Amino acid sequence: MRYNCYSPILYAKDSACTTRYLSNTLTPIYQPSPFWITVKTGYGQRFDDNWENRQRLAQILFPLIAPNHKPLLRFLIEQEIICCRDYDGGSSLLKALCFMLYTMAEIEDSHLFYLAKFNTNFDVRIEADIEPIFGKNKDETKRYFAQSEPELVKAIEEYETRPYRSHKEYIRWVEENNMMEYWLNEP
Repeated sequence: MRYNCYSPILYAKDSACTTRYLSNTLTPIYQPSPFWITVKTGYGQRFDDNWENRQRLAQILFPLIAPNHKPLLRFLIEQEIICCRDYDGGSSLLKALCFMLYTMAEIEDSHLFYLAKFNTNFDVRIEADIEPIFGKNKDETKRYFAQSEPELVKAIEEYETRPYRSHKEYIRWVEENNMMEYWLNEP
Protein backbone atom coordinates (compact mmCIF):
# COMPACT_ATOMS: atom_id res chain seq x y z
CA MET A 1 0.00 0.00 0.00
CA ARG A 2 1.44 3.37 -1.04
CA TYR A 3 0.26 6.61 0.48
CA ASN A 4 -0.24 9.87 -1.34
CA CYS A 5 2.45 12.12 0.11
CA TYR A 6 1.93 15.14 -2.10
CA SER A 7 -0.88 16.94 -0.30
CA PRO A 8 0.34 18.14 3.10
CA ILE A 9 0.72 21.79 3.92
CA LEU A 10 3.20 22.13 6.75
CA TYR A 11 3.84 24.56 9.50
CA ALA A 12 7.39 25.71 10.02
CA LYS A 13 9.49 27.68 12.46
CA ASP A 14 11.64 30.35 10.96
CA SER A 15 15.13 31.16 12.18
CA ALA A 16 13.76 33.50 14.87
CA CYS A 17 11.72 30.55 16.20
CA THR A 18 8.47 32.36 15.63
CA THR A 19 5.79 30.21 14.15
CA ARG A 20 4.55 31.21 10.76
CA TYR A 21 1.72 29.49 8.97
CA LEU A 22 2.07 28.72 5.32
CA SER A 23 -0.81 29.66 3.10
CA ASN A 24 -1.56 29.42 -0.57
CA THR A 25 0.37 32.64 -1.13
CA LEU A 26 3.58 31.17 0.33
CA THR A 27 5.61 28.26 -0.97
CA PRO A 28 5.01 25.09 1.07
CA ILE A 29 8.19 23.74 2.68
CA TYR A 30 7.37 20.24 1.54
CA GLN A 31 7.58 19.58 -2.13
CA PRO A 32 8.00 16.00 -3.39
CA SER A 33 11.74 15.85 -3.72
CA PRO A 34 14.67 13.48 -3.36
CA PHE A 35 15.69 15.71 -0.43
CA TRP A 36 13.52 13.61 1.92
CA ILE A 37 13.94 10.25 0.24
CA THR A 38 16.23 7.55 1.57
CA VAL A 39 19.48 7.66 -0.39
CA LYS A 40 22.30 5.17 0.07
CA THR A 41 25.67 6.51 -1.04
CA GLY A 42 28.20 4.42 0.84
CA TYR A 43 28.88 1.52 3.13
CA GLY A 44 29.49 1.71 6.84
CA GLN A 45 26.99 4.53 7.23
CA ARG A 46 24.70 4.44 10.24
CA PHE A 47 21.94 6.32 8.42
CA ASP A 48 21.21 7.42 4.87
CA ASP A 49 22.18 10.87 3.61
CA ASN A 50 18.76 12.38 4.29
CA TRP A 51 18.16 10.98 7.76
CA GLU A 52 19.03 14.29 9.45
CA ASN A 53 16.61 16.10 7.14
CA ARG A 54 13.80 13.75 8.17
CA GLN A 55 14.77 14.12 11.83
CA ARG A 56 14.66 17.92 11.62
CA LEU A 57 11.32 17.85 9.83
CA ALA A 58 9.92 15.58 12.56
CA GLN A 59 11.24 17.97 15.22
CA ILE A 60 9.45 20.86 13.51
CA LEU A 61 6.22 18.89 13.03
CA PHE A 62 5.90 17.41 16.50
CA PRO A 63 4.51 20.37 18.42
CA LEU A 64 2.24 21.22 15.51
CA ILE A 65 0.91 17.86 14.33
CA ALA A 66 -2.56 17.98 12.87
CA PRO A 67 -4.68 15.62 10.76
CA ASN A 68 -3.54 17.28 7.54
CA HIS A 69 0.00 16.01 8.33
CA LYS A 70 -1.00 12.34 8.15
CA PRO A 71 0.05 11.84 4.51
CA LEU A 72 3.45 13.38 5.20
CA LEU A 73 3.91 11.30 8.38
CA ARG A 74 3.08 8.14 6.44
CA PHE A 75 5.61 9.07 3.78
CA LEU A 76 8.32 9.81 6.38
CA ILE A 77 7.62 6.49 8.12
CA GLU A 78 7.98 4.67 4.80
CA GLN A 79 11.34 6.36 4.22
CA GLU A 80 12.49 5.57 7.75
CA ILE A 81 11.49 1.91 7.29
CA ILE A 82 13.73 1.79 4.23
CA CYS A 83 16.54 3.46 6.18
CA CYS A 84 16.25 1.01 9.09
CA ARG A 85 16.09 -1.92 6.67
CA ASP A 86 19.23 -0.85 4.77
CA TYR A 87 21.29 0.41 7.71
CA ASP A 88 22.01 -0.61 11.26
CA GLY A 89 20.65 2.69 12.47
CA GLY A 90 18.56 3.07 15.58
CA SER A 91 14.83 3.16 15.83
CA SER A 92 14.25 6.42 17.72
CA LEU A 93 13.15 8.55 14.78
CA LEU A 94 10.94 5.75 13.48
CA LYS A 95 9.32 5.42 16.91
CA ALA A 96 8.75 9.18 17.07
CA LEU A 97 7.15 9.29 13.62
CA CYS A 98 4.96 6.28 14.43
CA PHE A 99 3.83 7.89 17.68
CA MET A 100 2.90 11.14 15.92
CA LEU A 101 0.75 9.23 13.44
CA TYR A 102 -0.61 6.90 16.14
CA THR A 103 -2.14 9.82 18.05
CA MET A 104 -4.51 10.38 15.10
CA ALA A 105 -4.19 7.11 13.18
CA GLU A 106 -6.81 5.35 11.17
CA ILE A 107 -7.21 1.58 11.37
CA GLU A 108 -5.36 1.15 8.03
CA ASP A 109 -2.22 2.63 9.61
CA SER A 110 -1.74 -0.52 11.71
CA HIS A 111 -0.26 -2.12 8.60
CA LEU A 112 2.35 0.62 8.33
CA PHE A 113 3.15 0.26 12.06
CA TYR A 114 3.49 -3.49 11.53
CA LEU A 115 5.99 -2.93 8.71
CA ALA A 116 7.89 -0.46 10.89
CA LYS A 117 8.34 -3.02 13.65
CA PHE A 118 8.75 -6.27 11.76
CA ASN A 119 10.20 -5.37 8.33
CA THR A 120 13.23 -3.32 9.34
CA ASN A 121 16.18 -4.50 11.41
CA PHE A 122 16.78 -6.47 14.59
CA ASP A 123 17.13 -3.39 16.80
CA VAL A 124 13.82 -1.92 15.67
CA ARG A 125 12.04 -5.24 16.05
CA ILE A 126 13.19 -5.38 19.68
CA GLU A 127 12.83 -1.68 20.56
CA ALA A 128 9.65 -0.58 18.77
CA ASP A 129 6.48 -0.77 20.80
CA ILE A 130 3.61 -3.06 19.85
CA GLU A 131 0.82 -0.68 20.87
CA PRO A 132 0.67 1.24 17.56
CA ILE A 133 0.00 -2.03 15.72
CA PHE A 134 -2.96 -2.70 18.03
CA GLY A 135 -4.57 0.57 16.97
CA LYS A 136 -7.27 2.19 19.07
CA ASN A 137 -9.03 -1.15 19.53
CA LYS A 138 -7.05 -4.34 18.95
CA ASP A 139 -10.17 -6.47 18.39
CA GLU A 140 -11.42 -4.15 15.65
CA THR A 141 -7.93 -4.13 14.14
CA LYS A 142 -7.84 -7.94 14.09
CA ARG A 143 -11.26 -8.11 12.41
CA TYR A 144 -10.29 -5.47 9.85
CA PHE A 145 -7.09 -7.30 8.82
CA ALA A 146 -8.32 -10.89 9.27
CA GLN A 147 -8.45 -11.64 5.54
CA SER A 148 -5.91 -9.22 4.08
CA GLU A 149 -3.04 -9.35 6.63
CA PRO A 150 -3.00 -12.62 8.57
CA GLU A 151 0.60 -12.02 9.74
CA LEU A 152 -0.44 -8.76 11.36
CA VAL A 153 -3.34 -10.50 13.12
CA LYS A 154 -0.98 -13.27 14.25
CA ALA A 155 1.39 -10.67 15.73
CA ILE A 156 -1.44 -8.99 17.63
CA GLU A 157 -2.64 -12.33 18.98
CA GLU A 158 0.87 -13.22 20.11
CA TYR A 159 1.54 -9.88 21.80
CA GLU A 160 -1.88 -9.44 23.40
CA THR A 161 -1.00 -12.28 25.76
CA ARG A 162 1.76 -10.06 27.19
CA PRO A 163 1.42 -6.82 29.14
CA TYR A 164 0.60 -3.82 26.95
CA ARG A 165 -0.98 -0.38 27.27
CA SER A 166 -4.31 0.73 25.83
CA HIS A 167 -4.35 3.51 23.24
CA LYS A 168 -4.90 6.23 25.87
CA GLU A 169 -2.47 4.67 28.36
CA TYR A 170 0.27 4.47 25.72
CA ILE A 171 -0.14 8.10 24.70
CA ARG A 172 -0.13 9.17 28.35
CA TRP A 173 2.99 7.05 29.04
CA VAL A 174 4.88 8.63 26.13
CA GLU A 175 3.88 12.13 27.23
CA GLU A 176 4.57 11.63 30.96
CA ASN A 177 8.00 10.14 30.30
CA ASN A 178 8.98 12.75 27.67
CA MET A 179 9.75 9.98 25.20
CA MET A 180 9.24 12.23 22.18
CA GLU A 181 11.98 14.58 23.37
CA TYR A 182 14.29 11.58 23.69
CA TRP A 183 13.28 9.94 20.40
CA LEU A 184 13.53 13.14 18.37
CA ASN A 185 16.94 14.11 19.68
CA GLU A 186 18.76 10.80 19.84
CA PRO A 187 21.35 10.41 17.07
